Amino acid sequence: MILHCNINPGLLVLKELQPHQLSEAQQILDSLSVHRQNIVDHSMQIPVTDTYLEHIMESLYHIKIKDPPIERPLKGLLFELLGRTVTPGLPPANITDVNTVPDIFPSWVNEETKLLWLDCLISAVFQKISNGGVEEAQLHNVIATLKSENKGVTKITSQEFNAILGRAQELSLPTVATNVEWAGYISLLEPWPSGVDCSRIELFGFHHLNVPLEVISSHRRIFFEPSCIRDISQEEDLDLRSAIVEVLACRAYDQLRPEHRDETIKNKPGIRRVTVKKMTPAVRLHYSFDGNNIIFNLYSNGKHNKGLK
Repeated sequence: MILHCNINPGLLVLKELQPHQLSEAQQILDSLSVHRQNIVDHSMQIPVTDTYLEHIMESLYHIKIKDPPIERPLKGLLFELLGRTVTPGLPPANITDVNTVPDIFPSWVNEETKLLWLDCLISAVFQKISNGGVEEAQLHNVIATLKSENKGVTKITSQEFNAILGRAQELSLPTVATNVEWAGYISLLEPWPSGVDCSRIELFGFHHLNVPLEVISSHRRIFFEPSCIRDISQEEDLDLRSAIVEVLACRAYDQLRPEHRDETIKNKPGIRRVTVKKMTPAVRLHYSFDGNNIIFNLYSNGKHNKGLK
């Protein structure tokens, strides 16, 4: 598996950042530290064209921030990350009508830098989906940025790109800004059900339950009986997998929704059940509390309809 990390140009090209913007520079330093650690831990490469790489290198000599506690480690991180760019550089895509939703560019990124980075992004995506490139299952692209919006996804639109492909291609790239999002993203690349006890539920809590980062780990601990996690691991339906993560996260953060129908079970003291999906028969999870822990002991999706009556 090859992992490509497309770093937001607002973290690499800083020549438009003004000397008084120390708080912004500190945010950049903090973000680069998070991304650098994850890039190293997962042996990621940074996809760039030679033109964009030259543009970044030139900008390093025009950084206006002169605060030593920020400037020195900031330049050190930038030079280290540039040592992880792909070799040889990507061929330029030469596509000029690329837009991102949401607009992920900080105010100090000028139009020239935007266009050069977007060209790299399209070239990296084209490498993934073209018949002549690396097989789709082997190459994964992620965007690393200052902050993530739109629930950690950036949509890329380009009519020129679609014309080259000869078909409409919706491009949606996972976008990470925090260690929580990095852990959730990596768990999504691993075999199901990796991360359902922690990283996936924290990602859901951050994106969908508005749990602040400061308390993201303050949730009930989740455990599974062997037979329960075995049956969950055999679930092949992608919608049901997403619904399982939703229920686990909502239960862990005590934010269950009405449609989850949390209830006791007759003649089974201490055992409760929640609905993963309302259907016939209903898809459910059974669990019990053990202090602040939750122990899930049964998953039923109709294929293995156990103990529901």
